[in-house]
Amino acid sequence: MKNTIGSGLTLAQAKLRHNVLSLSILGTGLVSAIIGILAYFGMNMGTFVISLEEVAYRIGISLSEEPKFVSSYPRLLVNPLNNAVPVSFHDIEIDNIIHSEGNYYDSMGLTYTAYTFYIKNEGNTTVDLNFNINFLKATNGVDSALRILVIEDETKKTVYLKDDGDDIYIEGTPKNAKIDESEYNLVFFYSDGIPETVIEDFRPGQIKKYSVVIWLEGWDIQCDDSIKSGQLRLDLNFSVVSSRVDEENQ
Repeated sequence: MKNTIGSGLTLAQAKLRHNVLSLSILGTGLVSAIIGILAYFGMNMGTFVISLEEVAYRIGISLSEEPKFVSSYPRLLVNPLNNAVPVSFHDIEIDNIIHSEGNYYDSMGLTYTAYTFYIKNEGNTTVDLNFNINFLKATNGVDSALRILVIEDETKKTVYLKDDGDDIYIEGTPKNAKIDESEYNLVFFYSDGIPETVIEDFRPGQIKKYSVVIWLEGWDIQCDDSIKSGQLRLDLNFSVVSSRVDEENQ
C-alpha cells in the first residue's frame, strides 16, 4: 500500500510540494497571455492577460468579468499565482469556479489558476472567431504535466494535455483523480501548441461564457523532479477568422 499526502497524491508524486513552484503569469500586450511555471521561488511574477486582437476589438467584440457588460474591455487581467505546487484534478473546485466571476481562489488554498469571463459581440456583424492557445516556450518538459481546462457556457468542458506517447497517469492513480471522458472532452497537444478552437456564427448581441483552469497534475506520470526549473509560456487570444453582415442586421 502506497503512503499518501494531502489530497491523495503518493509520496513519490508529492515530492514536488517540497520544491516550491511559482506559477508566473506575465502579460505581453493586447494579444497574448504569458504563463510561466518556475521552480524554486520563481523570480518573474506578473499577470495573465486574456485579450482580443485589434481587428476583433474594432468590429465590436469585447470582454468582461460580468454578464451584463456594464464595463467591457479589449483585455482582462488575471491575478498572478505564486508558489504553485502540483494538485489533483479531483480536488479542483470546478462547480464553484463555473459559478464565479473573474479570479477564483480555492477554498482549501490549493494552487491553480482559475478565471471566469464573458465575451460579447457588441458590433453589427456576425463573426467566426479563433480561440488560440499557443506555446511560445517550454523547457525541462514542464508542459508534460500541464492541464488546461476550458469550460464554454458552463457545459462544454475540454481538457488540453500533452501527448507524450506514454500512459497519462502513474500506476495506482485512483479513479476519481482521472478525468471522466464521458463529461470532459480530452484534446491532446504536441510541442508546437494546442489545436485552435473556432467559435462559429458569433452573432450581434450574443454572449459566451468561459472558465479557464490551469494546473500541474500531480498524478501525471511526467510530474516528477525532472520538471524543476522548467519554464512554460503560452499566449491566449481571440482573433477574427471572418465577418459578415446578415440581412436581419442590415
